[in-house]
Amino acid sequence: MVDVNLAVVSGQRIIQAESLSASSNPVTIKAVKGARYVLAEGDKLVGPQNITVKRSGKNLWLMLEGHDQPQLIIENYYDHPGELIGRGEAGDWHNYSSANADRAEDPAALQDGEMSPVLLSQENAAQLENLSVDSNALAMGLIAVGVLGTAAALVFITGDNHKDDKHDAAPPEAIEELPTDDTANGKALIDNITDDVGAEQGAIAPEATSDDSQPTLSGSGLQPDSSVEISDNGSVIGTAVVDAAGNWQFTPEAPLTDGQHEFVVVVTDPQGAVSAPSDPAVVIIDTSSVPAAEALSMEDLLPADSDLMSWAQLSLPEELNAESLVSPVNDHTSNTLDDLSSTGHFPV
Repeated sequence: MVDVNLAVVSGQRIIQAESLSASSNPVTIKAVKGARYVLAEGDKLVGPQNITVKRSGKNLWLMLEGHDQPQLIIENYYDHPGELIGRGEAGDWHNYSSANADRAEDPAALQDGEMSPVLLSQENAAQLENLSVDSNALAMGLIAVGVLGTAAALVFITGDNHKDDKHDAAPPEAIEELPTDDTANGKALIDNITDDVGAEQGAIAPEATSDDSQPTLSGSGLQPDSSVEISDNGSVIGTAVVDAAGNWQFTPEAPLTDGQHEFVVVVTDPQGAVSAPSDPAVVIIDTSSVPAAEALSMEDLLPADSDLMSWAQLSLPEELNAESLVSPVNDHTSNTLDDLSSTGHFPV
């Protein structure tokens, strides 16, 4: 029996590649929300016929023809659903759907424990075009899905995993170098973390200390309308939406506690493709060095080079003067302006 090759496509990127063999243990992969799981076999690289799928809890099992045990297990598929697709004889792409034409028996609609034979549907699926290949998929040496000119094609590469196979590996010059980027389909990035308070403001260096308990995180180069999920020390603290220029920024609504903070972002593009998490960006917040506000005295409120008496002389109505506010009750002639500065009101 011919082995079946699998490529996991998230957005416009091939993020994983595997070879499914009936003679080996099942391949287990983790589901990616909105991913397309491309199956192909033979010289024409068409989708295999007569496969069976089964729901087992949150997982989807895929069994090749003639087998009742899975060759592929997609973990948490029913929490993060995607599409099973294959290429038809005419070169178009099709979803796998129930062989009985019953929507309730399509892979994504199965109930726990249900099993369903599926075939390539008659309806065309969205075509695979302008795809780039993640370095992990190439490194596995099993399969890459690429673009040759304007027509989608599958390029198979035999890897060291199958040392008993008689296939020859594709020569290096036959493997197209495809661009990679750090967008929602690749690995997310935090471009800057900015301190907006205190004497020292601006970009915070990695693992540096900041007195800003609500620093601003930002990034760029993403698809507009993508969603950026921000986590701090493993807990989600908010989301940001990418603007029309591909930029995003986020400032925590509540002040963060003093101590070390590891920020990580994950990006979901408008097509539902989820990025790999960014590398942690570490910042140490320390607000203990922020100086306390100094209490103001009466003199702080006066014009420069003034004293209470001269200020009163200038500020009182003409019919009054500072001397009229001096009490004759005692020999020390206490100035009631002194009382004002200490009590906030004139004595009665």
